[in-house]
Amino acid sequence: MKTLADALTVRTKIYQAFEAAEASEDPQERAQWLTFALVGGGPTGVELTGQIREIAGHTLDREFRAVDPGQARVLVFEGSDGVLGAFGPVLSRRVEAPPLATALARATGAEQDRAGRIRVEPDLTIAGHPEVRVVGDLMSLDKLPGLAEVAMQSGAYAGRRIRHSIEGRTRTPRPFRYLDLGSAAYISRGKAVVKMGRFHASGLIGWLIWLFIHIVFLTGFRSRIGALISWAVVFAPGSRRERAFTPTVPDSAAAQAVPVRTAG
Repeated sequence: MKTLADALTVRTKIYQAFEAAEASEDPQERAQWLTFALVGGGPTGVELTGQIREIAGHTLDREFRAVDPGQARVLVFEGSDGVLGAFGPVLSRRVEAPPLATALARATGAEQDRAGRIRVEPDLTIAGHPEVRVVGDLMSLDKLPGLAEVAMQSGAYAGRRIRHSIEGRTRTPRPFRYLDLGSAAYISRGKAVVKMGRFHASGLIGWLIWLFIHIVFLTGFRSRIGALISWAVVFAPGSRRERAFTPTVPDSAAAQAVPVRTAG
């Protein structure tokens, strides 16, 4: 998932699976519709797993008559030794680069790592192309993980370097250095895991820290208050409002649905 549209598409597919299970009269087919498979046991995969379980156990618990959403299964497939590798002794460093990385490599002749990310110099430029800087999960440097914090810090660094170049500063820039502020992942309602250096937390404490981190990084006082009110409405009564979805209509189907009138 890279955009809000991607997230809405995933939510629509999940809700449609429950609807299909409700409409089916075959127990085996129902079980198939109520089984969700996720590839990747990193923070995103684990958080999505928790969201599916929360949707099944809280959001849709009273929405169907023929099926019990709480019986839904979520399977997580991870190629490494275990899920949430970022919270173990070594941060998980295997990230699938977006297609833009391949296009950029072809245009500049840049090298790519095994995950497809662009290998960059210490100042985040491509070798032989000092005018091009690569940041976030598109870059490969010192085996840094593809986390949001890496993207934020590398983006800020690249922005400063561009500004200094425009201002005509000639001093050799310092290499980019990533400050590891830790990692956090939501598991389910009231449960999360947090790793900050030697500090580790899980369960309710980890969840509260996870909420606090998200509040801190919101922009503006109004956004923070709005998030707190929204969370209070959701978490206090144990309900969720997001039950509606809009399936995407293919262009061909939409064209067939529109009547064509001809002048007589």
